Amino acid sequence: TNPPAIGRCHRTHRRTFLHLSDQKGAQILVMISVTNIEFGHARGKKLRLTHEFMAEGMTILLGANGAGKSTLLKTLGGMMPAHSGSMNLPANIAYLGQENRVFWPVTVGQLLTLSGGELSSSFGADLLRLLNLSELLDRPTNQLSQGQLLRARLARALLTKGELLLLDEPTAALDPPDAEAIMAALKHHAHTQRPIIMSGHDLTLAARYGDEFLGLAPDGTCLATKEISKPWLEQIYGRSIAGLVDGKQLAITWKTS
Repeated sequence: TNPPAIGRCHRTHRRTFLHLSDQKGAQILVMISVTNIEFGHARGKKLRLTHEFMAEGMTILLGANGAGKSTLLKTLGGMMPAHSGSMNLPANIAYLGQENRVFWPVTVGQLLTLSGGELSSSFGADLLRLLNLSELLDRPTNQLSQGQLLRARLARALLTKGELLLLDEPTAALDPPDAEAIMAALKHHAHTQRPIIMSGHDLTLAARYGDEFLGLAPDGTCLATKEISKPWLEQIYGRSIAGLVDGKQLAITWKTS
């Protein structure tokens, strides 16, 4: 095949877990990867990224508002083009956007059936129970609170088939206990079903449940880490930190002047 033209992104579709065998017959996992992609809005800031995402687990995108987290998710999902570079991604990707609305006059139950998943399965039943949706199946989506609607949309995304799940701030409108429970469920899903790449702003939840972190800095660089640290946060957010407790129980005090 001909090489991709300069200034265009070459997108390769393949299964997330491409089963290759080495000489001893052992299976090798091929990771989701992007190589030297440039992405961003046509008239806005451009970012560059080369990264191999985890083939199992949850990657959390972090950065200030406007850093490009949603843009990167849309680029990975094929909703926005990359300007250059190459991407090795699965053919089937499930995506949950940030806009918390449903465009059809349907009930919660009807919305979930649009996913193609089976509500009657043990996974579906567990999902309804976890997201407190069992009593809402007959309620029209336009009569839900923002938190209830987000839980219904998240359930639909989790039920949708695909080899990669992209989530744009899936806990933004949730109460703290619900956000904690859902993050725990997403981590379990990412290790047992398919990898997840999601964006977020809650650093405490991110540190507790993320397996790797990709930070989008103000200067357009993208920095990956397996553990959140003070220097990494200061570079990602462009602000100084007065105090930080490292580890899974993250507590941060930002300098205000």
